[in-house]
Amino acid sequence: MPVPDIVVRKAQDYGPGWDEELVRAYGLVPDHARMKYYRELWNAT
Repeated sequence: MPVPDIVVRKAQDYGPGWDEELVRAYGLVPDHARMKYYRELWNAT
């Protein structure tokens, strides 16, 4: 199951190092490419 965008954005709110832990807490497998995309988008805006 792909990681929902909201989970990726919420993970970014907790700061560095928490994104994978939060994604796993939702029972999902981290999608590193998608997480990187949204992290860069978040940082650019």
